[in-house]
This record gives sequence, C-alpha cells and structure tokens, in this order.
Amino acid sequence: MRTTGSRYRVFTDEQWERIAPLLPSNEVRRGHPFGDNRRVVEGIAHRDPVA
Repeated sequence: MRTTGSRYRVFTDEQWERIAPLLPSNEVRRGHPFGDNRRVVEGIAHRDPVA
C-alpha cells in the first residue's frame, strides 16, 4: 500500500490504467453519477486484501 499525501493507494497508476477501462463510465449514465471508481475499488481491495 502506498501513500499519496494523506491518501492510501492500493494500486499503482500503471495498475489502475489497466483496471479503469473495465469499469462503467459516468458519461453514459443518467441520474446520480457513480462515485469515484478508483476510490471504490481501492476501498474494496483495502477492506479485503485476499479477495
């Protein structure tokens, strides 16, 4: 786990570049936008690192 400022990073930027295209985009969705995909995925990985 890496820190950037006061925030922990589970994935490097290079890893995230490979993951991000697999997730839904906010651009094509109506209504309330999704949260920040990176924050959500890193939260899941941080909570259960063996998943």
